[in-house]
Amino acid sequence: MESSQLLQQFEQIEYKVDYLLEACKAFETENSNLREKVTQLEIELQKKNENEAGFNGVKSQIRSRLDALMTKLEDIQKPT
Repeated sequence: MESSQLLQQFEQIEYKVDYLLEACKAFETENSNLREKVTQLEIELQKKNENEAGFNGVKSQIRSRLDALMTKLEDIQKPT
């Protein structure tokens, strides 16, 4: 094999290695960005779940009070 062919093959290998290194850097950056996005979405979901739990608690209290009021109204309407 001639030295010029050998040099050409090394240049091609160097080019491919450089390309792969750049692709890895790009994937690492994208991966980091996606991890940050996942973290943000998890925090947002946790806040929404907490808000929903609070809403469900308020809803339950309202329902209990309405039931108590309905019972009082029924008691008032009963003939004595």
